[in-house]
Amino acid sequence: YRQSRVTCAGGGTHRGTLPVGITPHVSDGPRLKAYAVGRVDGHGVALARMAEIIGAQAGRPPSGGTLQRWIGQAAAALRPDYAAIRQGVIAADVAHVDERGMRGNGQTQWRHVAGTTTRADYTIHPRRGLEAMTAAGLRPGFTGHAVHDHGVPYFHCTQVTHSRCRAHRLRERRDCEDATAGHHGPARRRDMLITGKTAVEQAHAAGQDAVDATTGERVLVEYDRWVTLGLWVVPEPPKALGQKGRPQQDPATHRLRRLRDFRTELWRFLHAFRVPFDNNLAERLVRPVKVKLNVAGGFRAVGGAEAFCIRRSVWQTDTLQGINPFDT
Repeated sequence: YRQSRVTCAGGGTHRGTLPVGITPHVSDGPRLKAYAVGRVDGHGVALARMAEIIGAQAGRPPSGGTLQRWIGQAAAALRPDYAAIRQGVIAADVAHVDERGMRGNGQTQWRHVAGTTTRADYTIHPRRGLEAMTAAGLRPGFTGHAVHDHGVPYFHCTQVTHSRCRAHRLRERRDCEDATAGHHGPARRRDMLITGKTAVEQAHAAGQDAVDATTGERVLVEYDRWVTLGLWVVPEPPKALGQKGRPQQDPATHRLRRLRDFRTELWRFLHAFRVPFDNNLAERLVRPVKVKLNVAGGFRAVGGAEAFCIRRSVWQTDTLQGINPFDT
């Protein structure tokens, strides 16, 4: 903005009026600030590079401190939206959850994401388990279906209905095939999951709300048979006399035990159509944050990481809902 000052023929001096929030001298408007914050947080542009871009477009590059101030102001202004997003995720029937490690304040922090098809809630916490889920509102607030990759802490949230990501299980079966070369079990168990997925898709396309009982029972019986045969090929090692703790197991045995013990969580999608086959939604929500960290490397202070979670949650939610994040 430029404020003009003119002298009229009568000798009076007149000064133009600046918009609300704009101070005299040199001042940047809200759209420029939104553009800078969106490019940094939404597109992963480095601060120094963002200053160069603005300098090339506007003729005057802002300082790094100015950009940081704009980013902090955006996080403070978006806190009500962030709280509303979290409440929307907590009230949802199905939520996808995942976590990844990152660096903040010189230590390893955990960034957690809980998302639906229309909302994304990012949080940062020094812990990975129950304390982080409580801080994120998943415990005890969320009571719907939680889709995850079998992280052990998730199962301590007893108020939710758990569903394991089948895509992770398919990748584990490929590892089992390599470890148990010559055995048909891993391939057959993989085929059972694909058969169940196809049955759900066909029933959904036909307008049905459940898979045919005969088909579902046949798939589960065949699945149980191949899991049992797998444990016969790589059985659980017996515990030696006087041994403390659980004996070391073959990785294939460990996976087979999880397939047996968490059968209900693995096959929940077969009877609850609202539960998706995989946890790809959470994986897609985590990926852009990783791009940002590849550029920034981490956060010097936890406060900066928390502010980033606020801005990223609003940005991603707007994107999912078809809203232009720059307008927000």
